[in-house]
Amino acid sequence: MRPRRTLPWCRTHVRPHRRLSILLLLILGLAAGVPTPTQAESTTRTVPLSASWSAVVYTGPDVAAATVAADLGADVLTVWDAVAQEYDTFYPALPAALNSLQTIASGTVVLLQLPAAGSWTMDVLPVSPVMTVQAGWNLLPWAPATALSAADAVAPLGSRL
Repeated sequence: MRPRRTLPWCRTHVRPHRRLSILLLLILGLAAGVPTPTQAESTTRTVPLSASWSAVVYTGPDVAAATVAADLGADVLTVWDAVAQEYDTFYPALPAALNSLQTIASGTVVLLQLPAAGSWTMDVLPVSPVMTVQAGWNLLPWAPATALSAADAVAPLGSRL
């Protein structure tokens, strides 16, 4: 039996237009913690994490989900698989065979649940400005070097938003 793949904010009772709003807020919320230009030029960055759920763009080299969970003391790690249109999850308390998330790739948005607030220090690798978007739901990373207003961030989407 595979772990459940829904998050509290995205259960089936949430209307599709509300899901889009929530997803956009989540993506734009990632911009609130963007590194300053000085941090962007460094080789590492530290991201503050909330108790309960946090969303983070992982910018380091590919890493085992088990390593991240152990280092952060996370209860759950999850990433969205846009091709399969489902979440891949890692629960440290479950046997490895029941976890669908094995590796966290650079440039991936990681949703994680922590029992207490903390921080995550990671390397900063170059990220391609080109992203493949699949049909259906997509969770795209957003980690610009400088702050950007929400209006400027979604302007290139025009009427498609």
